[in-house]
Amino acid sequence: MDPFVVSNIKSLIIFVHLSGLAFGVGGAWMLDLYILRKMYKSPVTQENIQIISFVSKIVLIGLVMLWFSGLLFIVFYYFVQPESLLNHKIWAKLAIVIVLTLNGYCLHKFVLPIVVKNKNKIIINAASLKQINLLTLIGCISFITWPLVMLLGTFKSINFVFSFSEILTGYALILLVAITVAFLLKSYLVEQEMDRKIRELSEQMSCATDQLTNKQKEIDALIKVFRA
Repeated sequence: MDPFVVSNIKSLIIFVHLSGLAFGVGGAWMLDLYILRKMYKSPVTQENIQIISFVSKIVLIGLVMLWFSGLLFIVFYYFVQPESLLNHKIWAKLAIVIVLTLNGYCLHKFVLPIVVKNKNKIIINAASLKQINLLTLIGCISFITWPLVMLLGTFKSINFVFSFSEILTGYALILLVAITVAFLLKSYLVEQEMDRKIRELSEQMSCATDQLTNKQKEIDALIKVFRA
C-alpha cells in the first residue's frame, strides 16, 4: 500500500481517537465535579439535570469514538503493522476501556436517576448512604480512568515496555488509592453534615424547651392570679 495513504489513514484514526478522548476526559471531569458540587453544596434544579444529561451524552459520544477508533487501530495494525499487536499496552488499554464502558452504563443506570429523583434537594441530605457510596464509587472510577486512557494513548515511551498484567496492576493500585481517598473524604463530609444536623436539632429542641418553660411560667402565674 502507498506509504502516503497509510500515513493519512493512521493520522485520521489518531484524530478520531484523540477527539474521543477529548470529549470523554473533558466531559467526564466536568460531570464528576458538577455532580460532586450538587451532592454537598446546593439543591439540584431542573437546569442542573438538563446540564448533567447533556454532558453525559458528550461523554457517551467520546466513548463511542474511542471504541470506533480503537477497533480501527487494531484492524490497521493487523493489515499494515502486525508487529504492533504484540504491544501489550494496546490490550491493556482495551481492557481499561471496557471498565469505562461498564462504568458509563452504571452512570446512566444508577447515577442519573438518583440525581433526577432528588430534584430540588441537596443530595447528601436526601439520598441514602448506599446511594451516596454508589455516586462516589462511579464518579471516582470515571475521574481516574479517563485520563489514564489518555495517558496510555499519548505516551509512546511505554510501548513494549510493560506487560498486560503490569499495566492493569498499576491501574488497579492507582484506582484503589483514589477510591480510598474519595471514600475518606466522603465519610468526612457526611460526618460534617450529620454534625450540622445534630446541632440544628439541638438548637430547635433548646428553643422548644425554652418556649415550654416560658409557657409553664405563664400558666403558673395565671394559676396564682385565679387562686388569689
